[in-house]
Amino acid sequence: MEKALRGGANVAELKDAPELPEGVSYIWQWFHAIARRRTSSGFGPNPITHQDIVAYAQLYRVDIDPWEAELICSIDDLFLASLQKKEGKDGRDK
Repeated sequence: MEKALRGGANVAELKDAPELPEGVSYIWQWFHAIARRRTSSGFGPNPITHQDIVAYAQLYRVDIDPWEAELICSIDDLFLASLQKKEGKDGRDK
């Protein structure tokens, strides 16, 4: 949660967030580590790619199963969707 706070998350929203089950908290940590190095374009942050996940796994010598990689991508999809909700159709902040 502390990493999310440093990333500019809404403190009030995170205060009431449920704790992650211990069995999957490592995936949340992987997501944050990969997302910190995400690229961006003139239209906002780019999605995390499978290549990003593979590079992370190789660099840190962790075995990431396909279901774990898909979960990271799903978390990222939700993150990017939440950013779009905060912006208007013209790309300006609400």
